Amino acid sequence: METGSLQTASTANKSGTTCKSVGNYAIGFDWNDGHNSDIHSFNDLRAMGERAAAQGVEDV
Repeated sequence: METGSLQTASTANKSGTTCKSVGNYAIGFDWNDGHNSDIHSFNDLRAMGERAAAQGVEDV
C-alpha cells in the first residue's frame, strides 16, 4: 500500500463512520468494518487531494 493512501486491500463497501483529531497533525478514522488503526497526517491528506485533483478524480 502506498504511504498516505486511504484505500485498503479491499475497499468494497467500506466507508468512514467517524473521524477524530490526532494531536495537531493528523486525523484518525473509524471505518464501518470495525477497524480504526488508520492515522493520516494533514500533509498526507493534502497531497492525496492534490494528486486526485491533478488526475481529474471527481469522487474523493
